[in-house]
Amino acid sequence: VAPRGTDDDKGWGLYAQDHEASSVRSRLTTTGSSVERAHGMGVGVAGSDATFEGVLVRDTAPLASELTFGRGMNFQDNDATGQRADVTVRGSVLDHNEEVGLFVAGADALIEATVVQDTRPGVTMESTGRGAAFQVNSHTLATTSAVVRWSLIERNHDVGLLVAAADVVIESTAILDTSSRSVDGGSGDGLAVFHFLLGATAEVLDSRIESSARGGIASFSSEIVLGGTAIVCNDIDLNGEDVDGVPYQFTDLGGNRCGCAANDAMCRVLSSNLEPPEPSDVEQ
Repeated sequence: VAPRGTDDDKGWGLYAQDHEASSVRSRLTTTGSSVERAHGMGVGVAGSDATFEGVLVRDTAPLASELTFGRGMNFQDNDATGQRADVTVRGSVLDHNEEVGLFVAGADALIEATVVQDTRPGVTMESTGRGAAFQVNSHTLATTSAVVRWSLIERNHDVGLLVAAADVVIESTAILDTSSRSVDGGSGDGLAVFHFLLGATAEVLDSRIESSARGGIASFSSEIVLGGTAIVCNDIDLNGEDVDGVPYQFTDLGGNRCGCAANDAMCRVLSSNLEPPEPSDVEQ
């Protein structure tokens, strides 16, 4: 899908939203499909309901006019109507997209048995190359609620999975090989949870976070609950930072493992003066 050369012609692949005059929601079901080489956004939903099963979204390019975005999937509320997106993604692959592989803001999402991999960082400071971002819509202050289970998030940049002013449950999921930002060498957290405008929580159960360039799990004034999870072979396995006087919190449910190979160790939370990642921009 190629843009026609104007700022308004974005070249999106597949998009559904509610009707702004009547607020009637769209309902979209997509099964066994492929969306490749779109521009700006491979798949998008705003203020509507959608289910994606067995969908491949690959090689989304940035907007030609701005060299930004290029997301695989983008789900959010509609600023004009105030309605949230409600989306389920199962058995899908988001591969070699740009800036953010999977983006959810002001929406409810269930992500199951899905792979988000090899997100490209792009050429601008904003094009981070994140795997997945679940966050507040900074324009409407609508928060996000999500469950991610049985999934793989690997070989992304800046943050494997970002939670910013959102509530996310992560079950039986692997976040692997998160690199630093290529533009400035910053960040590189497998899972980063950030109190941004509003509170953020993440519950991580029976999962694995491995080989992150900076923190395996980093809490920035947020609450993280851990159970049965391996946080291994990261530069720092667990890190907590108080931002603007708001304390971080880790709750250990037991069965967690830190360290690397033969050097397994008790999981300890460090405070290394890390800077939190900025939330991603919301498409308008």
